[in-house]
Amino acid sequence: MASAFLGALVSTAAAALANRGTPAMGWIIAALVLYPVAVVITITVHVPLNDAIKAAGNPGEGNTALVRQVRQVRQVRERFRESRWAAWNLARAATTTAAFGLLAWALILYGRAAP
Repeated sequence: MASAFLGALVSTAAAALANRGTPAMGWIIAALVLYPVAVVITITVHVPLNDAIKAAGNPGEGNTALVRQVRQVRQVRERFRESRWAAWNLARAATTTAAFGLLAWALILYGRAAP
C-alpha cells in the first residue's frame, strides 16, 4: 500500500527530472508540489483517526456483553470526529485530482512538443 501511495510522488519527481527544459516542466512541478500535501494530510489526520478506530477492536469479537460492546462502539464513534475526517478527505481528494489534471496537461504539452 505504501508503494502505491508514495509511487505517485516518486513517479512525478522522476517525470520532473526527465522533462527539464520542456514546456511540460512547470506543470509537472505544480503537481509535484500538490502530492506531498496529500501525503501530509494522510499522515497527520487520517492515519491517527483510523488507528484510533482500529485500537478500539472489533465489537463482534471476544466474550464481552452485547450492551458493553454497543456502548464502546458509540464512544469510539463519538471520538472519531467523522466530519473532520471527511473534510480532510475532500481536501486530499482535491489535491490529488488537481495533481493528476496537471500531469495530464503536461502529457499533452509533451506530446505536442514531440517531433
